[in-house]
Amino acid sequence: MEAKILSKEKKELKIEILGDKHTVTNLLRAKLVDEGDVDVAGYDKVHPLENKAIFVLKTKSKDASTVLKKAINDIEKELDSASKELARIK
Repeated sequence: MEAKILSKEKKELKIEILGDKHTVTNLLRAKLVDEGDVDVAGYDKVHPLENKAIFVLKTKSKDASTVLKKAINDIEKELDSASKELARIK
């Protein structure tokens, strides 16, 4: 998967994400929607046959880059915890 910043402002980010159908983009969107300062978090698939999406994040007051990084870190922690729990099941 590859990500490219298309535009960056204090309270708004627009990112092109390549190589993901809906898995990561939807997980990230769901995590960001739970953040209280997020005004908009969503993505648009450029074309159904392309694995490319444009992800948009708009915040009310916080720095959008900081909010995005926190969401990614939270997702990593949750996935790591889930992986450890599932590894115990045999």
